Amino acid sequence: MWCPASLSAPTPGANGCTPSSTNLANLIGVLSGAPPAQDGIIWIQAGTDGSIIQVTLNAAALGAMPQYKLTLRGGWDGNPGSKLITGSSTFGARLAIVNWLNDVTLSDIDIAFAPGTAATDALSISTSGNLTLTRVNSHHNNGTGARLNTAAGTGSVTISASQFSTNNGTDGGLYLLSAGNVTLANVVANSNGNASGTGARLDNTLGSGALTISASQFNSNLGTNGGLLLRSAGKVTLANLTASSNSGGNGANIDNFAGLAGVTLTGVNTFDDNRLNGLRINSNGAISANDLSANRNGVTAGYGAILDNDGALTPQPVTLTGTNIFTDNYVDGLYVVSAGAIKLNNVTANSNTHGSGAEVSNQVAATPQPVTLTGTNRFKYNRDNGLYIVSKGTITINNLTASGNTLSRGADLTNVVAGGVGGVTLTGANSFYDNTEEGLSITSHGAIKTSNLTAMGNGFVGSAIGVRLYNAYDGDSAGITLTGTNTISGNYAGGLLLTSRGIVAINSLTASDNPNGTGATIENTLGIAKKVSLTGTNVFNGMMRSWVETAAGMTLST
Repeated sequence: MWCPASLSAPTPGANGCTPSSTNLANLIGVLSGAPPAQDGIIWIQAGTDGSIIQVTLNAAALGAMPQYKLTLRGGWDGNPGSKLITGSSTFGARLAIVNWLNDVTLSDIDIAFAPGTAATDALSISTSGNLTLTRVNSHHNNGTGARLNTAAGTGSVTISASQFSTNNGTDGGLYLLSAGNVTLANVVANSNGNASGTGARLDNTLGSGALTISASQFNSNLGTNGGLLLRSAGKVTLANLTASSNSGGNGANIDNFAGLAGVTLTGVNTFDDNRLNGLRINSNGAISANDLSANRNGVTAGYGAILDNDGALTPQPVTLTGTNIFTDNYVDGLYVVSAGAIKLNNVTANSNTHGSGAEVSNQVAATPQPVTLTGTNRFKYNRDNGLYIVSKGTITINNLTASGNTLSRGADLTNVVAGGVGGVTLTGANSFYDNTEEGLSITSHGAIKTSNLTAMGNGFVGSAIGVRLYNAYDGDSAGITLTGTNTISGNYAGGLLLTSRGIVAINSLTASDNPNGTGATIENTLGIAKKVSLTGTNVFNGMMRSWVETAAGMTLST
């Protein structure tokens, strides 16, 4: 039954309402004969609609009706005068609304097992107005679950509490093209089976509207485009997103490089067990994410998470808050490249099988930008470096553990690049065990300051040592300071190798049992005379030798 939208009590055959029809297809036949010219609601009784093959509301066949707002309201209890919604209306036929010119709203509609091929669409809507779907489910269809197009106008798209799962169309569960704002809340697009499809493919690059997704799932999709493929020219805001176990592609691929706005993820966000990357973000704006989990991604290639905004016109930051875990991925656990400040918190990136735990770079910045890791950070059992940072600005890390990395260093930190300034600082407690090369390597033009270093069992061949600290390049003058208690013992080719043109201050150093080299080599003879001082308790046992060479003398306090 169609009724005017303004009607308070929809009654078949009364107050402007059409008589009852046996199904939606028959009602459309009635409307085609006498198209209404006002906003209207089609009331669809709860249960199974008997329409077959395809039901189409085609603007070309409905006179002036497409110029007005259209609502399809499923789940109606069917009683005259009642507006009560008691469930949903189920269709076994495809449903299409074609070239509408005003707002379209659907609610409480279920489309399942609709006939067709992979090239067909179970639900297809094109309109130049706003589009709203609430509790609309399209599942187990031969074609794409839903194809929605509002690109002819600038209207918004809002989808809530809806599912687009287990479809077999070429575009998977949900395909959306828009030039306006797009909002998805509590949307599920899982287990869509076509090899070229996606859980959800969303594109509003034709305008500058925002794209927002909350509490939604994009899991176990087969297609090469993965769980979620998102293209926007506006602000992208995601919250409590899951995109996991997508066997053909990425968990989520987020790209708003067409504009200047940023990407924000809040809540808890999970991207696990995908064939390629867990999460990939490419943006011209700031990237901010909270509580990322990206584990076991990549079969023959793939990263846990890639965060990239190094093409921004002005420096834009990359920020991770909360607790962030990137383990057991094929290449790197975390890869960050930016032209702005990078700040990461509580990062764990372990056991990444063909790459590093984390690679972080902002060396392309026009002006020096810092890299900061706060909280507690762990990079263990990776094939290459545990942690690799290259920056043009200051590097600051708290509570760093980088151990058991099999082909390279525990942590390799450098800001020795063109235009690089600033020092490197490690705060808290910092541990480097059993890496194949150095446990810790720092090279800088600025001051190097570390706290509570432990480096043991590093180096298995060659010249690999426990800790290498170097800031003695031409023109350098800053010093090196080790505070707290420092143990650098049992490393293959030596314990500590420190080279500086500045003041060297070391507290409570134990550098013992380094079998093929010195316990500690400390040199600052390359520049103007600067002192070396050792305070606290310092122990050098069971080694070939220790060597201190300075241009200004040495102060030893034990």
